[in-house]
Amino acid sequence: MRNFFCGLLAILSWELSAKELLTNQFKVLDAPDWLSESLVDSASSRVQNYLEWDIRRITVRYHSNAEEFRRLGKVGPKVKAYYLKTDSTIHLGPEVTAKNFKPILSHEAVHVILAQKYGAAIPPWLEEGLANYVGSEERSDRKWLLSQNLPVVTSLRHPATDPFDSRLHYQLSTAAIEMLADKCDLKDLLALSVGRKLETHMRHLCEIEDVNKTFSEWLKKSASAKPRKRFK
Repeated sequence: MRNFFCGLLAILSWELSAKELLTNQFKVLDAPDWLSESLVDSASSRVQNYLEWDIRRITVRYHSNAEEFRRLGKVGPKVKAYYLKTDSTIHLGPEVTAKNFKPILSHEAVHVILAQKYGAAIPPWLEEGLANYVGSEERSDRKWLLSQNLPVVTSLRHPATDPFDSRLHYQLSTAAIEMLADKCDLKDLLALSVGRKLETHMRHLCEIEDVNKTFSEWLKKSASAKPRKRFK
């Protein structure tokens, strides 16, 4: 009986200590002490403004156990967070801290909006790059890409088939988005893609007939160019 009450007390203590945050867009479970509603809101506000969409509330879970985090998402040790389309949830691993939280949640918020607003309109080879470009504002390392044995860009899939080799996938997809931003107005292209395939608008708006050929030529020309400002 004593063990029973001790176990019950432990469960109650955990439930009382487990922090839950609620915003208009996210319900954060098991939130760490450093996380606040204002930080959650600030991480997603610019993404929502850029993609012109208010996220319909989803659950975000913070995992303090790395093994549980990786097992649930079937991801490798380099992954810090992921979005599960199967139940529309975001999962944050123990390596997510107050310092890197904002770009990480922003990145995952892009995946949420792509699912809620665009459905299947955004091709898999662009999804990770768009999340980097709009969410975390990461730039591609074009010189490094040129040193790699690159697959054709349109062969990329999301999530990456090999989670242990994510750098090439992320860099290549991000570079593809940067190419589109150089060729045409990215916001106009995304606006036209609501309910329709983005690739159908690339020909007339961006003047791209062969994506892989155009990307290969663009990468060689732009590898040494100074990156322009991402957002106005």
